[in-house]
Amino acid sequence: MVIFTASDRCYADVILDIIDPKHDIFSLRMYRTHCILTEHGYIKDISIIKNRSLDEMVIVDNNIFNCALQLDNAIPINPFYCNYEDKELLYL
Repeated sequence: MVIFTASDRCYADVILDIIDPKHDIFSLRMYRTHCILTEHGYIKDISIIKNRSLDEMVIVDNNIFNCALQLDNAIPINPFYCNYEDKELLYL
């Protein structure tokens, strides 16, 4: 799996190091610096991931705008805001 977040690396790595401390779940970590900045915000372009075809990838995101370039690959999810009973990813 690849993690692609519109967050800054310093913020994302703190969380990802809790989820994946040995770096064996996510083969690649991509951050805001990998996104395209537009006047409306950041957009993820998963076509920059060269070792996978688009039809093999999905984007799970709480902001559909982030997925604007590949809407057919998008799976919207409810945002997480410190609700420790949140099970959205399990339902997914």
